[in-house]
Amino acid sequence: MLNEFRDHLTEWSEISRNTLALVLNAGEGLLLGEFLRRISEENVYALVESSNEKKILGTLFKKTTSGIEAKIAVASSGCPASFEIADLRFERIVGRNVLQKHADKSGFLETLKPWISADGFFVFGETVPALGQRLSDLIPEELLEPDFRKKLKAAEKEIYLDEENVRSSWTPSTLCDELKGANWNIIRWQVKEYCIPTMIRTEQIEQWFPSHQNSPHSSYGQRLSAYFSPEQLNNLRETFRNEVAGTVVEWHSVSLFMQLNQK
Repeated sequence: MLNEFRDHLTEWSEISRNTLALVLNAGEGLLLGEFLRRISEENVYALVESSNEKKILGTLFKKTTSGIEAKIAVASSGCPASFEIADLRFERIVGRNVLQKHADKSGFLETLKPWISADGFFVFGETVPALGQRLSDLIPEELLEPDFRKKLKAAEKEIYLDEENVRSSWTPSTLCDELKGANWNIIRWQVKEYCIPTMIRTEQIEQWFPSHQNSPHSSYGQRLSAYFSPEQLNNLRETFRNEVAGTVVEWHSVSLFMQLNQK
């Protein structure tokens, strides 16, 4: 799926060997590596969130024999000002799961406008948690009481659409309305569904129902605690451990691809 994501974004970016491109949220190296392979007459710029990511990418992607290299800067805000280059204007600004980090997605895009050339455009691919896999659907029908399952599915829906949950409180339709309202020109727009056979491991279930909170993001179990008693949650956790762990399921996910420019 990651390779397909990369190929989709690369195709929509319409890059040539001398395109001046910026890759946002580039820490995983997925897009950066492909852009370096295809762009041979310009350096490829990339923003990452930590100095450790910068170090790893710097090791992976060294300067080519033609002198082309990845220009990597650390900027968790996603602002290209970190490059400290006057009059820097990109022909493409591309990224995976960039917008979902921001509550005000169109507002974040406004901050990038000074960095795109007049004829340039943006290409983003976003995973859409609000339309993706519901963990309750992994449990066979007969293993949950109908009333409990109904309440669980209602709780999941509320959790995903909670406005405070920035990563999941949006859908392609709400984002489309937001972008149009902010006067962005949507050139291409595609919602794509995936069903991938996935092994559910015990470690994943422990992440969904952790004994201790080490992440800045609330876990599935912690969010459900507003709807269920500790005993109910423990029973649910044990059902996942005993009946779901070790099985291969059809994991459903939804991705949104978009190509945008300024009006």
